[in-house]
Amino acid sequence: MYGMDRAEYSSIFGFDGRITIVSYVPKPNHAVLALSTTHHDMQTEGEKQKPVIIAHYNQTRSGVDNLDHLAGLFSVKLKTRRWPLVLFFNILDVGAIASFVIWIASYPDWQKLRRASRRRKFLVKLGTDLVEDEINRRLQRPRALRKHSKAALRTLEYLNPQKEAHRGQPAEKKRCYLCPRDQDRKTRTAAQTAEIEFARNT
Repeated sequence: MYGMDRAEYSSIFGFDGRITIVSYVPKPNHAVLALSTTHHDMQTEGEKQKPVIIAHYNQTRSGVDNLDHLAGLFSVKLKTRRWPLVLFFNILDVGAIASFVIWIASYPDWQKLRRASRRRKFLVKLGTDLVEDEINRRLQRPRALRKHSKAALRTLEYLNPQKEAHRGQPAEKKRCYLCPRDQDRKTRTAAQTAEIEFARNT
């Protein structure tokens, strides 16, 4: 099966429904395996009796190489030994490339004058749109954000350093809207408008 004790340029085919697999020996002690859902016969070509399945792959593999090249330029992959994460990162990379191809096919004039950087801009916009809802949710509690999260949000211009500095200053003490008048308690924490209205109505 793997080329051991098999004649050079020999092939072994297997068929299962619409799936065809072939094992081809291009040189001694070496076999090439190919799986296809397009070819359904044992046709070969040339002096080396190369299966049509493998010849077709050699003619069209530039698409696979180009995909790997694009995924290598901009990737979400992190170094990990967990194969589910590796698979998930690869799905994200391939999905981002596919979405860019669809976008350019639908809007060919988008960033046409900056063709060298338009894929990078598309990926930035795509990533921002995917996480925007989560970012807005986290911005509801800015004090709970960790240091690295704050740095990332500042880079994306979701956080304004001047507003953060103002937020960090102690607020003026005011009478608590929720406490009885006779206690006259002071607080620096402002209640939400809905809570104030609820307290006044009750």
